[in-house]
This record gives sequence, structure tokens and C-alpha cells, in this order.
Amino acid sequence: MHTPCDYLTHVKGIEYLLAFLFMACHILYSGVLKPKPFKPLQETAGDDLDFMKVKGLRNILRTLRRIVAAPFIGIAYVDALLFVSILRLA
Repeated sequence: MHTPCDYLTHVKGIEYLLAFLFMACHILYSGVLKPKPFKPLQETAGDDLDFMKVKGLRNILRTLRRIVAAPFIGIAYVDALLFVSILRLA
């Protein structure tokens, strides 16, 4: 770490890791303190499994394909905006 930017990047990285760790520990700790720990999580997971059984594998795969394609569509959109703005200025 030779520059202030390197130092700041290092410190911010550690800060983000600590914040994420604190949030994860808080969620686990608050879940353990309940009378029936993680019951809502189990119910929600069961509802999700039931939904997947009803909708079938085809619908789930279509949704996963859309999730995987979303970043590429976003990049294409940003690139298109860049080219349109360049053509507009020319």
C-alpha cells in the first residue's frame, strides 16, 4: 500500500466485510432467539418447493435463463446508448 488510494481501498474492503459479517451474524442470532428458530424460513422454503412442483421444470428453466441473460441485455443496452449518443453528436 503505497498510495492513499490503495490504503482507502483496503480499509473500505475490510469495512464491507465486517458489515456483511455483522448482518449475517445478526440474522442468525435473532433467528436463534425465537421460540421456534428458523420456522418461517422452513415454511418459505417449503412454499417455494411446492410452487416449483406446480409450475414444472420448464418454467423454472425459463426463469433461470432470463436471470442469466439479464446482465448481457443490460450491457447491450448501455452500449446501444453510447452509440446513439455518439451518432447524435456527430
